[in-house]
Amino acid sequence: MGEVVRDVRLLLAGVGVPEPEIESRLIVQHALGLSVERLLVSMRDPAPEGADERISSLLSRRLKREPLPYITGRRDFFGRTFRVDRNVLVPRPETELLVERALEFAADVEGRDRPTGVGLRIADIGVGSGVLAITLALELPEAEVFGTDISGDALTVARRNGDALGAGRIVWLEGDLASPLTGRFDIVVSNPPYVPAGDIDLAEPELRYEPRLALDGGPDGLAVIRRLIAVLPGLLRADGATALIEADPRSAVPAANLAMKAMPGAYIAVLQDLAGQDRCIEIRIPNHPTSG
Repeated sequence: MGEVVRDVRLLLAGVGVPEPEIESRLIVQHALGLSVERLLVSMRDPAPEGADERISSLLSRRLKREPLPYITGRRDFFGRTFRVDRNVLVPRPETELLVERALEFAADVEGRDRPTGVGLRIADIGVGSGVLAITLALELPEAEVFGTDISGDALTVARRNGDALGAGRIVWLEGDLASPLTGRFDIVVSNPPYVPAGDIDLAEPELRYEPRLALDGGPDGLAVIRRLIAVLPGLLRADGATALIEADPRSAVPAANLAMKAMPGAYIAVLQDLAGQDRCIEIRIPNHPTSG
């Protein structure tokens, strides 16, 4: 089995696939239905009958640089496994930053280390596979959670993930950005399209397989973010709320400047991901206590 993994790794490395060591193991695991532990203990064993054919069918797709999560149909996010297909973006680890900050806000509101989300209204705008809405619904089980997307196909994926993971109470709404939503919210999260249009075809080959509608942020990467920020003043509660918007590292500061102009009384910060890149715009509307 070890020779099979090695051969897969060499082929992946030969076409420039990032992290071929990790991906070679994942491809063999998925093709043969093995757990991590089972693969490790089988490394000295011969490959089972028919292994080459099963591995080859997956490997040929990855060698064309189709993202591995589309091939396996799954992607882990915040400790849970989500189903993904080519109707939605592949969830990235850096998006977990939005979940972490949203949970910190909820903890501040409730005054407890492990908040439940009681009394909170949360909106995920542009849900894709649903990772943000579903994760927040599960981490904050008493919150009211809504998710919107302009793509009905993406909402189908999100709804199936929610049902499979036990977050069936989420309200899924089809429409552009916040247009299907009513009322105001304590927490708004969004991973909108933010790749500059001219960069999509120049980026890593895997992006060619992802839905362009979910990637294309216009000429400067801010076309959708600009429209989203414009509606936030009417979407966030005026007495204490937060919005967290993922952005391209190159346009994060300009996005923050747009937010400052739209909400001059808000606290605006640019947050960095684990790689040290500007990744998230955090907007906090202060809670103004009533005088008495």
